[in-house]
Amino acid sequence: MPKKSAKASKNDAVARDAVRTATSDEEILRQRRRMQAVQLADLVLLAAAWALWMLAGLWYFVFHGLQVPSKVRWLPVSCLEDAVGNFLVCGHFCGMLARCAPQGNWPAWRKPWYLAWVAAFGWLSFLFFQASAPLHAALCGVLAFTMLTTCPAAAETTSGASGSHQADAPLGRSLLCLDAAALLLGVGQEAAGTSWQRSSAALATSMASVPLLMVALGLLCSTSETEILSSIPAVMLQLLSFGVSCVIREDFLTASALVLLFLVHAALYLPLPSNDPESNPFYNSFKRSVQRCVKFMAQPVSGFGDENG
Repeated sequence: MPKKSAKASKNDAVARDAVRTATSDEEILRQRRRMQAVQLADLVLLAAAWALWMLAGLWYFVFHGLQVPSKVRWLPVSCLEDAVGNFLVCGHFCGMLARCAPQGNWPAWRKPWYLAWVAAFGWLSFLFFQASAPLHAALCGVLAFTMLTTCPAAAETTSGASGSHQADAPLGRSLLCLDAAALLLGVGQEAAGTSWQRSSAALATSMASVPLLMVALGLLCSTSETEILSSIPAVMLQLLSFGVSCVIREDFLTASALVLLFLVHAALYLPLPSNDPESNPFYNSFKRSVQRCVKFMAQPVSGFGDENG
């Protein structure tokens, strides 16, 4: 066989380099599109967090007298029925998760969880429409449609959240699993004791249970350090919300138990172990928050303390 000329070999090498460069450019472009899609979805999730707080306010002023008619009581906790508190905490949880993937990579569970919100908002929109609440129905319907159309079709997923590693916090992870199990049991309790044929009962139960269900699923799937550090404060806020509801209902025994659970979660932020507190991610997170607060308070306020003013 005749040998290839040096010129032909050079042309082949140039062609291969061009193909590799084109492939690399296409991959970079696809990666950029994936990152932009995830960042857009996180922005929508952040907007949904604000919408959840808005729904909490609308529910309080329009449907506050509507009670959850649950007849089944596996857990002696009536505070699970506080839809306003549940939506406020769920909004906080969504807002924290929306900031967990700044580099545009989602953990594997985030896309199904994001799509679950489409079903949740769609269901609430249907119930509000039946209850002749067009403003509530429109808000939930717009959220469902927006989250459906902005869900990343080809989001790059990883075993952990982007920019974070798997958390070295087995106690915190175990507490989150127990919290999620308790919330799921509470949701099951409310669902089992509701007459779903009555639209008012279905609406009241759904408003109390949907935020608890979504928070529970998020807690159960949180495994990275960033996700766990975002989840524990949400659980503590939920316990405070439950406690306030119990005090209002004069259920002081349950309120005392909730205070104890709150202290157990707060103990994660102690400087432990004493020989190496820096190994505790919760303590490090708390210390950074305190340092940011001190730095912010130390900044001079414009218009005050100006000797020449």
